[in-house]
Amino acid sequence: MKQAKPADRLREARKSAGFASAAEAARRIGVSPITYTAHENGTREYDREACLNYARRFHVSPAWLMFGADASGPAPTEENNIPLVDFTPGVADRTPRMLNEYAVLDSNMIADFTVDTLRLPSAFLDRQIYSKPTSLFAMEWKPSSRESSRGSEFRAGEILLVRSQNHGPPRGERYLVADGIFPDVFAIELHSRTDEGAFVVRAFSSTGGDKEIIKPLSEIKILGQVVATIKPL
Repeated sequence: MKQAKPADRLREARKSAGFASAAEAARRIGVSPITYTAHENGTREYDREACLNYARRFHVSPAWLMFGADASGPAPTEENNIPLVDFTPGVADRTPRMLNEYAVLDSNMIADFTVDTLRLPSAFLDRQIYSKPTSLFAMEWKPSSRESSRGSEFRAGEILLVRSQNHGPPRGERYLVADGIFPDVFAIELHSRTDEGAFVVRAFSSTGGDKEIIKPLSEIKILGQVVATIKPL
């Protein structure tokens, strides 16, 4: 049965796991009964870390628990692991380099910055964002790491889903661009073409800053196109 709210899905998952009451479940999984009851009643939203803990303890999918992505209930049939990256220097221990030191932006670079995985249902990828799992990575938006977060269209903790394989010239979509140490999101559109046929694009920050760039597309380090966002609970 499909539930409309995260709190309802949490209650369903708890009962499916065999816990008769919220208080019993809270004690068994090591969570404050007051906090857990508030999460299940919907008077307090649970964050990503709490969701992962509940999903693991109740043996359900985190994607279903957070987003209700599978209408059949607490056990989606097919999911995909999407790399969750963090470009903050020093967070991903496998690389001593920073983002602006990479000459080539490819799957090996994404692997260097991967710190976790995000599980998403195949139905969501196929029917809503039309993307293959191998072409995607996810990034948590951290406005504190940007020059300016005022006026940003993204909220702290929001997950950006980025498709790393792009085809054709940009047409005003949002792209994740390697802009120094941290990536930024720019809306990029075709500005002109040179006599040699090279694309010259206009890019402006969509995260609250005043940055605007007009330069050849080949000079902009595009990590991928932002195809979807997952808002924090």
